[in-house]
Amino acid sequence: MKNIKYHKTPTILLVIGTVIEFIYSKQLPLISIIKGTSEYGDFTGIPLLHGIIINFTIFYSAYLFYVYIETRNKEVGYGVVIQFIILLLMFQKGAMIICLFIFGNLLFAKIRYQGKTAIGPVILGMVLVGIVVLFLNGVLANIRSGVAWSDDSYIFRVALIKKWPAFVPGQFAWAYSYITTPLGNLNNLIRMSLDNINVSQVIGTVIPIMILKVVAPNSVISLDNSTLMVESMNASSGFYNPAYVGGIRGIVFFYVITMIIIMVFGLWLYKKNEASPMYGIFSMMIVFCFFYDTFNTSVTSLLPLIVWLYFVFKRAKSVFIIRS
Repeated sequence: MKNIKYHKTPTILLVIGTVIEFIYSKQLPLISIIKGTSEYGDFTGIPLLHGIIINFTIFYSAYLFYVYIETRNKEVGYGVVIQFIILLLMFQKGAMIICLFIFGNLLFAKIRYQGKTAIGPVILGMVLVGIVVLFLNGVLANIRSGVAWSDDSYIFRVALIKKWPAFVPGQFAWAYSYITTPLGNLNNLIRMSLDNINVSQVIGTVIPIMILKVVAPNSVISLDNSTLMVESMNASSGFYNPAYVGGIRGIVFFYVITMIIIMVFGLWLYKKNEASPMYGIFSMMIVFCFFYDTFNTSVTSLLPLIVWLYFVFKRAKSVFIIRS
């Protein structure tokens, strides 16, 4: 992949789509949140188009980053930056963290494959980068909550955090809450001993929400605040919805189906050129599933479909992506 031609068409289309969404919503989310004129989550963009833009941005940024670390092509590197700026302007904090996770996987795999660098320092460097990212995540979360970047009072209040180590910056309380709340909510739900099972809704938990709303709207699950440990902390694991409509059996069904999906894609991608970024995407979907509904939520649920389309429609691939 040394001799490449960077097709800018996908990036241009993403930028145009993003601008249209800003015009449609009459705001620039990042600026609006910083000014306090809107809150995180207010920006939903154009129905359907918004989800497609976010999903494709995650996919394309992963692909471009893979090409960049393989070729060190500056134009491709700029493309990665543009994808990230799109997510930043939309204030899609979760999507940015997802992209960074995928980037880390790809970079680590590349270094291991080359075998020229000791793994220890690499792991240490990635841990340090992770710490910085988590700190900045807290900074952005404070801003989106309408307080100063250094004011951690909001997260301590809404998450009911009574004790916090004095030597740990309060910005990390956001990461702590994001990691513990989804599994805490799931555990609280399971403790309620829900034995009923709704087969159609359980099946719907592995279908992208945008598709499910069209083909089977009655199977869409609404969050029940009464099952949450803290009502304002409604982040849920990917296993939450299956547990809500199917108990332990729902969790088992969801786990088995997702494993089948990953295995089928893994076998299908085996020995395909440019499979590495796709493996990075699916790795993210499995890991984040413990803290985020990657297979059902609109932000990430279309990724398997986009991966499939990328390899199936070869003509579109040659026009819109990068050619060796």
